Amino acid sequence: MQNHTFRASTRLRTLATVVAFAAATAVSFSAHAADAAAGPVTHASLMKELSELRAVGYDLFDDNFPESLQRAERKLEAKRRAQEQGIAVQGSSAS
Repeated sequence: MQNHTFRASTRLRTLATVVAFAAATAVSFSAHAADAAAGPVTHASLMKELSELRAVGYDLFDDNFPESLQRAERKLEAKRRAQEQGIAVQGSSAS
């Protein structure tokens, strides 16, 4: 009976590992597909993004990498969402 329990727990761990790997692969694939759909990355687009990140407080020389970059990316995303909502609100009030 103990051997059967060991096999079952080993199978569950293996299944959990396979499921976790499949989920990580799916997330990675969808992120790559989204990047590919956005078009090629150019020097100009990188410089624009860096400029936008610096405008929300990102410091290239901050010792807290990657936390400082992730914080700036969240701020930039929030700023973009707010701008999109502002445009949507302005557009709907004009009609």
